[in-house]
Amino acid sequence: MDCFADDREAFKEYEKYFKSTYLSDVTLIVGGKKFPAHRLILARGSDVFERMLSHKWDGNKKVCIQYAISYVLKEASLKDIFNVWFNYSSTACHSILIRECVKIIAANMTKIITSEEWGDDWMALDRDQLTEILKSNDLIIPNEYVLYQAIQKWINAPASPERKGSTLTATLIQILPWIRFPYMKAEELSELEGTPLAQTHVKLFMPFTHTAFKYISLPLSLRTTR
Repeated sequence: MDCFADDREAFKEYEKYFKSTYLSDVTLIVGGKKFPAHRLILARGSDVFERMLSHKWDGNKKVCIQYAISYVLKEASLKDIFNVWFNYSSTACHSILIRECVKIIAANMTKIITSEEWGDDWMALDRDQLTEILKSNDLIIPNEYVLYQAIQKWINAPASPERKGSTLTATLIQILPWIRFPYMKAEELSELEGTPLAQTHVKLFMPFTHTAFKYISLPLSLRTTR
């Protein structure tokens, strides 16, 4: 006897409402586009939306960016900041909110690029989001080579074929200037130059690796950082 049959039928009944605009009770505006949604689904899927849609919020008021920075981001989980707020701010081009999200992400980069639980989230970043993170001077990472290895994994993500071929060339042109090659050890640079990615794009990598080798060969007193 299937004791869960009634539950499954009930979920199917609910599903037809969740996947349509019928009985939608909230509208999300992202980049000028309107997306009808359901409060229950949003609140169930994210603690951030649960707080936003609680009785303390007036549904007729727009979400204030400053409020998000001052209050919501401070209480939100790292996953919500990475997957909800960073995505929203990137899509809506809210530079201030992007900057605040990157600050929090930068402080937690070691966890993000080294733990398995963050693998899918890291791979899902788009090129511009990755660039914004790499631009940060506050990244907390074990070392620059570990970050480079994480970037390689991002490039090789099987679910992202757009990171291959000519599109990959454009991606490398955008992100390579933001990798601190001079902060790598000589043996790490040598290993990097031998990777398939660097071998396939020698002309793109060579200026950065050669500059890095020159930098680490200088006495400490003559080195400068950017």
